[in-house]
Amino acid sequence: MTVNKIAWEKWEDSAEENSSQKLLSQLFAEQSPATEEEDVDINDIYSGFMAELPTLVSSPVGVYKLHDRMSPTKQFDCWMGYTNFDITEEVKNKVESVPGVELLVVLTRYRFFIGVAKLFKFRDVRVSIEQFLCNNQKENLVEDKEVQKEINSIKKQIHS
Repeated sequence: MTVNKIAWEKWEDSAEENSSQKLLSQLFAEQSPATEEEDVDINDIYSGFMAELPTLVSSPVGVYKLHDRMSPTKQFDCWMGYTNFDITEEVKNKVESVPGVELLVVLTRYRFFIGVAKLFKFRDVRVSIEQFLCNNQKENLVEDKEVQKEINSIKKQIHS
């Protein structure tokens, strides 16, 4: 029997680094203009055209405009969770019930995206999720009843 595990990865929007303005600058830096006058006209036309197009960014929760105040990274502390167990409806409900989980999107059988509310610490949310989903094997690791009694006694002393 395998032990349930979750690996975590911070999800950050890298679109800022790849915005159309940077791409445009790189494009023009690589070109060698025939004449100054011709270069200025092309730059003005292309810059004006590019400025009119909204830059769209894809995320696990959908598509949004670059620099949008409602982007996931501005609304939540975003994390990807990778599991070695199926994310069932029951698992989804347990994760959604954890205080601080404001957004949950199940992406695949083993992967999910969470948005942690701004007034919660990811560490606390992570620990709660792992206790709900990964604690299933920890209680029965010790088969000797006397050793288990001693462990429980020490636990009580620590928590007192």
